[in-house]
Amino acid sequence: MAKKRKKPSVSSFFRQIYRERPELLESTSNEEVYNLFSEMTKRKITDRDKAILSNLKSLERKKTKLGTKGRRKPAKSQNHAVKAAVGRGASHLDRLEESIDDCMAAAKGLDREGLFTVIDHLRKARNEVVILRAH
Repeated sequence: MAKKRKKPSVSSFFRQIYRERPELLESTSNEEVYNLFSEMTKRKITDRDKAILSNLKSLERKKTKLGTKGRRKPAKSQNHAVKAAVGRGASHLDRLEESIDDCMAAAKGLDREGLFTVIDHLRKARNEVVILRAH
């Protein structure tokens, strides 16, 4: 018995559009892609289709490195992060320490016993900042 042929997925249509016209990945508007999709499938675009397009466009941008403009990459290791923080001015570390203190005070005010582990993590984080500032 012959298998039924699956109809192409919505994302495969969008992938095909972006492969044929990669300049559309740079566009902030999706209207042209919606029109091309409607022409190819002979149906109106739905909210579900729009969501699929949004996710696929994001993935395609990441693959082509278009979506990383102005973003910093995370530190590769904890030691690298420490070295980067040491090079910063003490005023940045002072502000960070004060912010952590404010978070600790807020957590203690909400539920000291229930948030014990959170408060403990914040205390350890503040101590790390103090050590960094001492270097």
